[in-house]
Amino acid sequence: MIARHSKITHRAALRRFIGIVAAVLMVSPVAAGASTQPSVGEYHGLTAAQRSALRDIARDTWRFYSLDVDPGTHLPMDNLTFSGSNPTAYGRYTSASNIGVYLWAVVAAYDLGLVPRPEARARIQATLGEVATLRRDHGFLFQWYDTTNGHVIRNPGDIDCTTETTPTFDNCYFVSNVDNGWYASGLIIARQALRQRRGDALQRQPGDPRQPADRPDVRRLLRRTAT
Repeated sequence: MIARHSKITHRAALRRFIGIVAAVLMVSPVAAGASTQPSVGEYHGLTAAQRSALRDIARDTWRFYSLDVDPGTHLPMDNLTFSGSNPTAYGRYTSASNIGVYLWAVVAAYDLGLVPRPEARARIQATLGEVATLRRDHGFLFQWYDTTNGHVIRNPGDIDCTTETTPTFDNCYFVSNVDNGWYASGLIIARQALRQRRGDALQRQPGDPRQPADRPDVRRLLRRTAT
C-alpha cells in the first residue's frame, strides 16, 4: 500500500520499476551463468512468495501512475501527495520526461496484465492526442506545461508563457535534450508494444506535428546508440 502522508513523483515511481527489473536480473539464469565465482546452489527461479511480492510492488506502482493523470487533458502530472490511500494534493504540471515515463508505465502495466490492451491503447492515444496540441519547437517539447490547459509555463506555479511575448533566456524558451530523449523513448516503446497491423492509431497521421522520434537526425542517433 502507498504510505500515509507521502508525496510520490514520477522519478520515485520509476525507481520502483527499476528495482523490480534489478531483482529479477540478480537471480536470473543468465546472470548466474555469467559469473566466474563458484556456484552456491542450483537456481530454481523466483519463488511464489518472491513473485507475489514483486507483483504487489508493480500493482501499487501502477496505481500511482493510473491516478497521476489530469482528467481534463490526459497529461501525466509531476507528483501526487497521498494521505493514507487517497491523493490529497496534485502537482498539476508536467515535462517531456514525465510524459515519456508515463508511456513506459502504461506499456509495463499492459505487459504485466494489470490493464487490458484496449485500456492501454486508449490511455496512450488520449495522452498523445493532447501532446499533439502542445506548443513545441521543431517537434521538441519545452521544459514545463500546465496540465490543466496544456500551456507552457516558466516553472511550476510560475507564469503562463503566453504572457512572455519577447524571447528570453528562461524556461519559457528552454528545450531539454535529456527530457526529450526520455519522451522519444516512450514514443518508441509505445509504438513497438501496441502497434496494430493496419491503421495503427499510434502512428503519426499526415498533417500531425512532428514528434522528436520522427526527425531523421534523431532516428539516426537512436540507431547508432542501439548498436
